Amino acid sequence: MNSTDDLQELAADVIQSVKDDEKFADSKFMKYMKQIRDGDVTAGSEDSTDMKANHWSLEFEHPVCQLKYLPNKSKLLESENKDSKSTEETPSSSSTTAATTTIKEDTFNKQLWSKLSEQWENLAVADDSNSWISEFGDFSTAFKEYKFASENPMLEVVNALEEGKARLEAGDLPSAVLCFEAAVKNEPENSFAWQL
Repeated sequence: MNSTDDLQELAADVIQSVKDDEKFADSKFMKYMKQIRDGDVTAGSEDSTDMKANHWSLEFEHPVCQLKYLPNKSKLLESENKDSKSTEETPSSSSTTAATTTIKEDTFNKQLWSKLSEQWENLAVADDSNSWISEFGDFSTAFKEYKFASENPMLEVVNALEEGKARLEAGDLPSAVLCFEAAVKNEPENSFAWQL
């Protein structure tokens, strides 16, 4: 028994297992299964999914194919065509072809990056009043210089950091903050105190 017969048998089993289910009766999948069962479609035929997938993937192996998704693609296509014409005129070996391909890819990547950078800059300048950059760009300026409480009764606590942890766990947030401030003032090199 060859793989085609196995595939036809498997398709027949699938059809048999869902024959009473109305959801699958007229689906594209079931029609495809029936074609396989009847021998109309085989795994090695021109309609093969693998062949279609390979053809589809070839579109994206060449930078020219990707240009259809970019604005102003005509300029990039013209330079790509000039490069390809110049390489066609000279005899090329496999190393020259590989080098040319690498150069084309580098040129394409540079042009793409340049275009994206230009668009990004235009967007940043275009509508500054509603820009998320202006909203979040200076978010940290309010916290650059921490202002300690002017009168902190927790400065006299012996182990202010541990006391602050205990008060935080108990839910007394204002007292915990004062304890952490006292710990930072008493031990400015203690990074854990600054973290809390």
